[in-house]
Amino acid sequence: MTTWVGTPAQSWTLPVSLDGTKTRGIDESVERDVEQLEAWARPAGDTNEPPPLTVTARVGRGRATARWVITSIDLGEQIRNDEDDRVRQDLTLNLLEYVPGQILKGPGAKARAKGKKNKGDGKTGKSK
Repeated sequence: MTTWVGTPAQSWTLPVSLDGTKTRGIDESVERDVEQLEAWARPAGDTNEPPPLTVTARVGRGRATARWVITSIDLGEQIRNDEDDRVRQDLTLNLLEYVPGQILKGPGAKARAKGKKNKGDGKTGKSK
């Protein structure tokens, strides 16, 4: 049975428009930008989680910074050039507030527990 402790993570739906026709000149590809967002949405590393992103936004009269992970990307309308590269891509980033996980049980749990028991008794396994 899963027991939730604390406040649930917040979610955020963020509409984004990658527009190479306005921000970079006429018909410049946004393919690399789309690929980067897709890479940030894929699990990676030892934790097999997507990497957390830091987002700073204007909130009221100040700024708020939070860490988020991309849970999914919904692609919308697009415009392509003669080479079939996207020069404009509307999309929606579905974000979840990043809350670092805590591993309670896993392959290294016994070793960590054993290390805690030996701490301070001189039996750490290190040679002098």
